Amino acid sequence: MTTVREFGCMLAAFISGSSTLMILAYLQKKLFDLPQQQFTIIAKTPMGYIVPFFAGGALGLTIYLLYRRIRQLTNQAENQLPSNANETSYGMLFTYILVGIIILCLFSTIQKSINGFSLQLKGYILPAIVGTISGLIVGLLQLRIYRLLHQEQLGTSFLQQERDQTLNILASISNGLMVTDDTEHITLINDIAAQMLELPREQIQGKTLVQVMTTATGNQNIINKRINTVGAVNQFTIISNDGSLRSMKGITSALHSSNTSGNSLIMTLHDNTEEQRIDRMKSEFISSATHSLKTPITAITGYTELLQSQQQFTPEQTTEFLNYINDKAWELNALINNLLDINHAEAGQKINLIKDSTSAAPLFDNIRSYCATQNTPCTFSFDVQDSACALYIDQRKINTVVENMVSNAIKFSPAAGTISITGTRANCEHAGYYRISVSDKGIGMSTNQCLRIFDKFYRADSSDSGQQGIGLGLTLAKNIVEAHAGEISATSALGQGTTLSFYLPISDTAEHAN
Repeated sequence: MTTVREFGCMLAAFISGSSTLMILAYLQKKLFDLPQQQFTIIAKTPMGYIVPFFAGGALGLTIYLLYRRIRQLTNQAENQLPSNANETSYGMLFTYILVGIIILCLFSTIQKSINGFSLQLKGYILPAIVGTISGLIVGLLQLRIYRLLHQEQLGTSFLQQERDQTLNILASISNGLMVTDDTEHITLINDIAAQMLELPREQIQGKTLVQVMTTATGNQNIINKRINTVGAVNQFTIISNDGSLRSMKGITSALHSSNTSGNSLIMTLHDNTEEQRIDRMKSEFISSATHSLKTPITAITGYTELLQSQQQFTPEQTTEFLNYINDKAWELNALINNLLDINHAEAGQKINLIKDSTSAAPLFDNIRSYCATQNTPCTFSFDVQDSACALYIDQRKINTVVENMVSNAIKFSPAAGTISITGTRANCEHAGYYRISVSDKGIGMSTNQCLRIFDKFYRADSSDSGQQGIGLGLTLAKNIVEAHAGEISATSALGQGTTLSFYLPISDTAEHAN
């Protein structure tokens, strides 16, 4: 039906153009009274209008086709001109007018020749006028087409830029993103979401949020979560390919678009594994710190109240009580100093060091004295070599490092176990350094635990039955050693024990600066 109607319109345009030009040809003949040559055979026959018939029909058909093209382009693009469209308007119109005059004059010449009219200048006035009008109409239509095409090109380019920008934004954001259609099936997903879920795109695209999250978490009860509810915040646990657990938070929001019925959703995924771990560490730290702070405070207040009572104590008992109070007070002071030193290190401030030149020998004398004061069934083994090596250190803080390492070894060693303490000049990659190591034969650690042993608040055994501590000793040790331009490391195996080692620059290779 559309084809028949279109053909009728084209035929009407052809007939209108041919009729108009034939009427104009007749008026030209009557108005200007052009003489005919006597030899023409068709001068007085209808065949003399064959040129106006076809030329006018072609012109009418051309104008119609241009008009139809304009309507098509108008439906595809906004009726808005580009800023540079007028730069070529006048030149283009002049060109079409000139071409229209030339073509109509040429057709007029052909017509005159066929009809046997003499070629006089006044006979070209009407063709010139008609050619001007025809060229102007065709030029305006063609200019409109040009502007619409240019606008369409600009629109296409703009949409492509917007699409590329949107895709770049989706690829750049650190959170995962999944978008569903009105039927709650996923139509768009960024690479981050696929990586976080550890699923190929073909297992995500076209599935529902419930199906995807069930596959990723392995939890068949995921359907009970309010995933498809706008504003819902859900916590998921993903089992990674390496077997580790990752925590993920999913937030669902509505997608506002004029092309949807309002049921489309956006789910953003945020990997908060580290945040959850830090929260757990903070909780454990508060619990452990409370215990570690409360223990000496309880002892101090208890013995103080005992001394304040009016009971009679021997001088030896009084001295014992005062010494106990003094020890617990210094223990409390050491804990607070540890917290302050770590806080300075975390804030990017240097740990205050009071360095002095010393050999390694006095350092091990202090270690032996510290080990002798420990109430433990463990035995201590020393293997000290090159003790004459000169070190430029803050001896009090290095003593703290070794004491933390020894204390850690005692906590995780079996009853009557042996703790080995060694010192020697290092070689190979640590040439020019003095190495001090503390080894135990305790429960040991996994590779993952060994990598995190120096993290703040981290404890390898954080269960209720685990050894008490706030998880700051080895963190502080690491900061102190690094403040001395040294290195600290740990090696361990489950059930076989742990070795903690740190390296200090020997004085002849170290910079003597506070």
